[in-house]
Amino acid sequence: MSGPSLALERRSTAVLPWTLGRYVARVTLWNVLVVAFAFTVLALMIDLIEQLRRTAGRDVSFLDALELAAYHVPALLGRMWPFAVLFGAMLAFWRLNRGNELVVVRAAGVSAWQFLLPACLAVAALGVVVVTVLHPITAALTARYEQLEATVFGRDTDLLVVSPQGIWLRQSTPDGKVIFNAARMQPDDPLRLERVVVFDYDADGRYRARIDAARATLGAGHWQLDDAIRSDAAGLERPVGTVRLATELAADSVRQGLRDPDTLSFWDLPGYIRVLGELGFPARAHLVYFQSLLTTPLFFAAMLITGVSVTLRFQRRGGMGALVVLGLVGGFAFFVLVDVVHALGAAGQLPTWFAALAPSAVALMIGSAVLFQLEDG
Repeated sequence: MSGPSLALERRSTAVLPWTLGRYVARVTLWNVLVVAFAFTVLALMIDLIEQLRRTAGRDVSFLDALELAAYHVPALLGRMWPFAVLFGAMLAFWRLNRGNELVVVRAAGVSAWQFLLPACLAVAALGVVVVTVLHPITAALTARYEQLEATVFGRDTDLLVVSPQGIWLRQSTPDGKVIFNAARMQPDDPLRLERVVVFDYDADGRYRARIDAARATLGAGHWQLDDAIRSDAAGLERPVGTVRLATELAADSVRQGLRDPDTLSFWDLPGYIRVLGELGFPARAHLVYFQSLLTTPLFFAAMLITGVSVTLRFQRRGGMGALVVLGLVGGFAFFVLVDVVHALGAAGQLPTWFAALAPSAVALMIGSAVLFQLEDG
């Protein structure tokens, strides 16, 4: 049998040893975690500078600004995980190739797909941990950051709360505050709440009256309550027909007053999305976010394949400097792609499942195409 055909047969039948597979997975995972740690430190430094700039002139100490940055960084890292996988994989296989370890493996007849499999499984497992364990922690810290930020900058929070008991909307009045509870919302213009109960409180928080109405329609500077019945503090009821309550709320602020999906735990998102649908709120943005979390293990594996294939393809041509530039350009392009596709999915221009899956599919196709070229088809 000739030399080339013998090499081809050996490559097609060679099996990656278990010990070597674990080694490749361990090296890959370690480099990904190192890059993620570097991203975390860099993000903390940059965000601390930003928080110090924002709080300049306010009665806010350095430790308070540091606390704001510390609560905010996990959310930033949540968006950087795919790029930590990309750069970590590029770094790991650049080192393996430079140390001739991959050369030995390839000479033994092991294909690129075979030595990539343990690394893919490792980062996919990391994706499962990120989504199921780290994401709930990140969501809690992000929610805490928003509360602390509102306190520092004097902004009102929790104007709108959605729960299985309905929609709860709070607004201030010149002499107190009112709280709306509605069974359902019609988000189209004009925005309308259905089966509404309004609780009226004075400036000291004492209950004054209650208004039950069939609907509340948000107009220019007022709520119009139709078929209203007013009950005073003593419980005496009387029909009042149509009632107008002054408000500074705009329809967009009510629609956008929902909790950001990144402040909700992975485990809480399905229930929240279901409640949004039952109450009439648009839930596409939350659904795209949740479905993208489900694809995280696949996205991590796709980013690894892309990073490794590009590294093996271009390492000999330009060295580490060229790889860094290529990684930065590719990472930025993927960052823009993810944001654009998710925005189109949230806006209803794309199916939510497609918006969630498309970034993974694109990364996988690019990486696979380059890898197939390396393997000569």
